[in-house]
Amino acid sequence: VFTIEVQSLNQPNMEVELFNALGQVIDTFKMATSKHTIDIRNLEGGMYWIRINDGSAVFAKKIIKQ
Repeated sequence: VFTIEVQSLNQPNMEVELFNALGQVIDTFKMATSKHTIDIRNLEGGMYWIRINDGSAVFAKKIIKQ
C-alpha cells in the first residue's frame, strides 16, 4: 500500500495510471483530492510505473515492489 500526495491540486480529477514493466496498464483512476492510497498487495514483486497527468504536465515515478 502506498499513498500519492500532490502539493497542489491544479486540476480536479487528475488522471493517474499504474503500469507494469511491460507498459501494460494495471490500474487507472482520477484523483479528486490531494491524497490517494493505492493498494498493490495483490501485485507480483517487480518494477511498476505511476503516471499522473494534471492536464498541463505529466509526472512519472518508478515503484519497486519487493
